[in-house]
Amino acid sequence: MILEIARASSKPVQFQGQEFIRVGSYKKKLKDYPEKERELWRIFDQVPFEDLLAAEHISSEDVLKRLDYPAFFDLLGLDLPEGRTGILQRLADESMITPCEAGGWNITNLGAILCAKRLDDF
Repeated sequence: MILEIARASSKPVQFQGQEFIRVGSYKKKLKDYPEKERELWRIFDQVPFEDLLAAEHISSEDVLKRLDYPAFFDLLGLDLPEGRTGILQRLADESMITPCEAGGWNITNLGAILCAKRLDDF
C-alpha cells in the first residue's frame, strides 16, 4: 500500500495535529526547523489564489466532465480544439489546469471559478 501526501499549498501538511516538512529524503517536525517554517509561509503568501489547486490528480475524463470547456472556447471566440489532447493542452495553456506529477491533471482555482459546471464539485 502506498500513501500519497498532497503538496502543501496554503498551509503545512499535518498528521494528528503535528506539522511536518521534508528535509532531504526524511520527514521532520516543522517546529524543529523555524527557518524553513518562515520560508514556507513566505511561499504560501506569494502564490496567487488563481494558481492554487481546486482539485488534484484528476483524470482527463473527469477534467472534461467537471469543466464547461465548450463555453470557455465559445466566450473567447475560439474554435474547439480537435480531440481530448488538444482541449486539455489548450486549457493548460490558459492556466485552467496543470499537469499532475502523480499523473492526470490538477484543476486550478482559476479553472474552477471560470469553467466549473458545478462549483460543489470543488
